[in-house]
Amino acid sequence: MITKEDKYALKLIEGIGDVALRNIVSSNLSIDDFINSDENELNKYIKGRYKVSAMAEIQNNFHNYREKTEYELEQLEQNQIYLITQWCDEYPKNFKRIKKPPTFLYCKGNLDLLNEQNSIAVIGTRECTVEGSEIGFETAKYFAKNGYNIVSGLANGIDTSAHQAALLAKGKTTAVLVDIQKIIPKENLTLSEDIYEGGGLLFAENKPGTAIVPGLFVERDRLQSAMTKAVFPIESNIQGGTMHTVDFAQEQGKKIFCPDLTNKKGYPINNPMSKGITRLINNNRAEPYSMDKLDVVLNILNEITVEDFQNNQTSWGGKQMPIE
Repeated sequence: MITKEDKYALKLIEGIGDVALRNIVSSNLSIDDFINSDENELNKYIKGRYKVSAMAEIQNNFHNYREKTEYELEQLEQNQIYLITQWCDEYPKNFKRIKKPPTFLYCKGNLDLLNEQNSIAVIGTRECTVEGSEIGFETAKYFAKNGYNIVSGLANGIDTSAHQAALLAKGKTTAVLVDIQKIIPKENLTLSEDIYEGGGLLFAENKPGTAIVPGLFVERDRLQSAMTKAVFPIESNIQGGTMHTVDFAQEQGKKIFCPDLTNKKGYPINNPMSKGITRLINNNRAEPYSMDKLDVVLNILNEITVEDFQNNQTSWGGKQMPIE
């Protein structure tokens, strides 16, 4: 039996990546047996150019990594951050169905929302129009009032409107972040606190303090779509970051709904942030909806079950992830 603490300690060792950690856990060896294994045995689980140094650290210095683990987990606890591993009961079952499922999740708030099946992602550009912000707000508010968890990324613009709408409706909302402690943008720090205090959830797959680079936001996007029944892109230009989430949603077999901006009275249809949405609809990648027909969309969502995504399971490390 390899404990959560052991898994965390192993991951601290250079050369122990996600695949190696999964291989080690799958071995069913105890941590003591693993530490005392010879190089031939360790070679079965650890690959790559750092494997020699990684094996040496496991055999000679693992106690140091356990001490560091105790300190780091204590720091997380002091900041009300809860660590979930891929092997914990709380781990989102939907994440086991995607490519590259996160190994660790750093969570703050209502852990029940990780497996809230009635979830939708309301997302869009940071450079939204006033009208787009209103559409995102009203969309999120409607579904929050009808029991849906509103998932977004805490960015400026549409994301902010979505989270605020859910809170105003006294509903559920989840912010998927790059770093659970370093809130970006800084002006949404108060909003992140409101989400936590309002019974919502914030989480990230990256360890607090990870250097933030653009690629991590793209990685984050796959989790926004993975934990939802459907994705609602509100505004985006053709090459906007929102499209990453749309691509992941399609890969994962999720529904995509876009507001019918062309026929929205008073909407500035010639603004560049409508172009991506219009293209999604025209290319039949998304279903259009109007604000007076949200009940129709709600009925569609209510008929979607977890089983509808079973055919979209993906493999990792040559094995199928177990879905309880």
